Amino acid sequence: MLTKTDYIKLWEATFPKSIKIEMPSYCEYITRKIQFQDYLDLFLGKITYNRTTDGIILLNGCEINIGQHPFEKEIINFGKRKIKYILVAEAPPASKLNKKGKLIETYFYNSNHLGNTPYFNSFCRAFNIILTNPLTNTLKSNTLLELANQGIILLDLFPFAIPFSTSLRKKLMESGITKDFWDGSVYSIKTQISALCPHLDSEWDLCLIAPPTLSCHIVGAYNAIYITPCTNGVHNNTTFKVLLPTQKRGCDHKKVASDTSGNPNAELVRVAFNLPI
Repeated sequence: MLTKTDYIKLWEATFPKSIKIEMPSYCEYITRKIQFQDYLDLFLGKITYNRTTDGIILLNGCEINIGQHPFEKEIINFGKRKIKYILVAEAPPASKLNKKGKLIETYFYNSNHLGNTPYFNSFCRAFNIILTNPLTNTLKSNTLLELANQGIILLDLFPFAIPFSTSLRKKLMESGITKDFWDGSVYSIKTQISALCPHLDSEWDLCLIAPPTLSCHIVGAYNAIYITPCTNGVHNNTTFKVLLPTQKRGCDHKKVASDTSGNPNAELVRVAFNLPI
C-alpha cells in the first residue's frame, strides 16, 4: 500500500502536468486497498485490518467507514487458499455519481456494490459461478468467496481510478511508463505478485484483461514475469507469447482475454487458462 507521499510522487511521475487529469482521491485509493486486502485475507488465512465496532478503519490519515470484514468467519473456520489464476486489468474504475447524487463505487472487490459490471459478470461466467440477481451484500460476498475458492485474483496495472483513453495509453506505452508498471521495481505487477509469493499455487498462471490496445502491447512487447525465489508456475515466456488468432480480440495473443468491446470475455479467459470451453 502506498503512503500518501508515495501516491502523489507516483502520480506526478506517471502523469506530467501536460496531461491535464486531476489526481484521484487518496482516501478512495485506501478504501480500495482495504477491500482488496479483505479478499486477499482469504489466501493469507488471517485478518489484516481490524475495525472498530462501527466498522471504521483509521489508516494513513484516512477514516474509512467500510463495515465489518466480509470474510471473517470463512478465514477463521477454513484458513488459507492458494492463488492459481491472476487476471491483470488496467486500473480500478473511477467512482461516479448516479442520478440521485449518490457516489457509486464499482470496484471489483467492493462487496457493497450490488450492480452488474462487465468485469464481475465475465469472471463469474468464466469460472462457472452462478450470479444471483438481484444481488444482496451476502450474495456478493459469497460470490467473491467462490472466486477465491477457485484461486482467482484480479490485479490492476495502475492504482489510479481514472478513465484511460486510447491516446493516453499510447503516450504511457511510448514513454516507457507502462513497462515500469509491468515489471519495474517500485510499483508494478511484478512487485505485486512478488508480495504474494508464499500464496501462489505451484501451477499459477496469468492473463491480461485490460482493453486490447494495452493488453496486446504488453504481451507483444514485454516478457513474462519472473520472480525469484517464487515458483513461476506455468507462467513463462513460452506460454505467455502463444498465438491463437480470433476475431474476438484485437490481436492474436492467447493470453489477451479482453475482446474488441474493451471488456474481459469469459470464453477468452477460459482459453487463456486452458480451461474447457
